[in-house]
Amino acid sequence: MARFLGDESALVCPETPPRAGGPPAGEELWPVAERILAPLASPSELSAQRDRHATVQAPGGDRVEDVKRPVGPVDTSTMTEPAREPTSPLPRLPLHGLAGPTADDAHRLVKHAAHADGRPVEEVWAQVCSAAGLSTGAYLLTVDEAERLAEAMVAQPASVGVLGHDFRVQVRSYRLLAEREAGAAPQVAPFDAGYRSAALLVRARMPDDRRIAAIAALDLFSEANKAILDDAARRAAERLGGPTGLVTLVTEGAQTFAGSHGLDGWLGEAGGTPVEWAFCATTVRRREPYVVEHAVDDVHQRANPLVRVGGLASYAGVPLITVGGHALGALCVLDAEDAPTPGQVRELEALAADTVERLEGTG
Repeated sequence: MARFLGDESALVCPETPPRAGGPPAGEELWPVAERILAPLASPSELSAQRDRHATVQAPGGDRVEDVKRPVGPVDTSTMTEPAREPTSPLPRLPLHGLAGPTADDAHRLVKHAAHADGRPVEEVWAQVCSAAGLSTGAYLLTVDEAERLAEAMVAQPASVGVLGHDFRVQVRSYRLLAEREAGAAPQVAPFDAGYRSAALLVRARMPDDRRIAAIAALDLFSEANKAILDDAARRAAERLGGPTGLVTLVTEGAQTFAGSHGLDGWLGEAGGTPVEWAFCATTVRRREPYVVEHAVDDVHQRANPLVRVGGLASYAGVPLITVGGHALGALCVLDAEDAPTPGQVRELEALAADTVERLEGTG
C-alpha cells in the first residue's frame, strides 16, 4: 500500500511492451490502483492522482522510462474521509408497515415523469442528483439525503416536479412516523389479506404518464390554484358535515393534499400519504364515488394504518375528471357524522366538476 501511495512508478510497468491493439504499457494497472485508493482519498484527491498518473504514460509510443515522473510521498494527513453511502437500508416501520425511501424509488418516478415530458431520463436524473449533492449511482439514502433529493425533484419543471411532490410526501411520511414510533411501545402491523390485495392493486394501477402530464399542465401547486382547491375542500366538508375536506392528487407513490380544510397533525405536515393508504386511490381507480361508512369493518380498509393507527372512521369521495378524461385525484370528506345520502353524493360530484372547470378555465 505504501508503494502505491508514495511512488507513481508503481502504477506503470516499463518492462512490459504494449499489447497489440491495447492500451500503453502499465495503463491497465490504473483501475486496480484507483480501487485501492478510493476509500483513502476524497474525490478531488483521487482526481489529482489520476492526472499525475496520466502524465507518466508514454505518448506516441515513446518509452515510458524516458518520460519524467513526479515522485515522492503523498501527504495523507490532509486527506478527508469521503462521504460514504449508508451500508443498510432505512428500517421498515413496524407499526405502520412503511418501508424507507431509496434512490431507486426516486429514479423510478423521474423515469416516468421524464417520459411524460419527452425529456432524456438519465439527463434529468443527473440534474436532480447534482442539485441534491448525490451520486447518480446512489441507492441507499439517509432521511436527510432523501429530503434533499425530493426538493431537487420538486424544483424541476412539469411532470418531474409533480412526482417530486409524490416523493416528498413519501419521505416526510416516513420521517414523521419514525419519530412517532421511536417513543412508543414496540408493535407490529398485523397481516390482512384484504387490505394487502387492495394495496397491491392500487400500486399496480397508479402509474400513468398521460395522467401525470395532465396534472402538470394544470399547474395545480400554484398559489392561485391552491386557493381554488382549499375552497372546494371547505365546501365539501360543510355539505357533508365532516371535520375534514380534502382535494387529493393521486400519483404513483403517494396521494398529495393539493387542497385541504380542517387538516392537522402529522398528515398536515406530511402533505399527503403513501398511495397504498389512500382511499382516494380507489376512487381514482374506479372513476366513480367511493363511500366507506365504517372503515373499521371494511374488508379492504380495516387494516389501513390511517384506520388501524390513525382512527379514521369514514370516507366519502368522488373523482376529479378532466375534460380529457383523466382522473387526477379526488374531492373527499373524512369522518362525517352520518353516511352521505345519494343526494349529498351528487352534490359532491357537482362540486368536483365545478372545481375542475375552474382549474381548466372552462367554468
